[in-house]
Amino acid sequence: MIKLSKIRKELLTNTEYNLEKDSVSVACYLNNGIPYHAGLIINYEGECSLFHYTSEFIEFVDYSKLEPLFCSVLNIVDPVFSGVFLGHCKKILDNANPKFGVTYSGSYYEDGKYYSENGVPEFMTCVGFCINVIKGFIEEEEYFEFSDWTNEKAPIDYVKNFIIEVQKINPEINAETISANIRRISPLDYISSSFVNAIPVRKSKIDEINPLVQHVINEKLN
Repeated sequence: MIKLSKIRKELLTNTEYNLEKDSVSVACYLNNGIPYHAGLIINYEGECSLFHYTSEFIEFVDYSKLEPLFCSVLNIVDPVFSGVFLGHCKKILDNANPKFGVTYSGSYYEDGKYYSENGVPEFMTCVGFCINVIKGFIEEEEYFEFSDWTNEKAPIDYVKNFIIEVQKINPEINAETISANIRRISPLDYISSSFVNAIPVRKSKIDEINPLVQHVINEKLN
């Protein structure tokens, strides 16, 4: 079981973040103390920026212009590869064209291009975007064991409308496949994943860590 002391040490505000060391970090903005938007902080040779999907477009934001957020170093990306990771993200910026949708199907970005083995088009949340970016960079088959997250809480009307939107782009994909891949991995799940020692990240482990991460966020805000 991960200790609170470790999370206190490694979950940082952007004012605590070490700009002198190359690294890739997961990051999240808060709304009333709750993580609500996800991104990636890339620090390479003294240049630091947030890479994220706003739900409308992808962008880099210079570190000096960031609003208050929390971040934690992503240890599965060795700091020596921070520059390579930055290049990976720049290719995605030049080539990707995501659309907002509460779905993740094990897709990823490689060489700037989107890939999905089951034909689900380039729909995603801010968290899904970050997972696509990370998965396309690491050598392991999966970053998140995404099937642990289900669509049980998805409103029926959303499911119906999303199926229609997806089939406009890919008429050959059936409704069952689309519905099965509707899932929300939350920004809190995402930031907590940096404290999981082994991948793929399992929901059972995230459910253990989430309350601790939220506790530390609350501490640092008060």
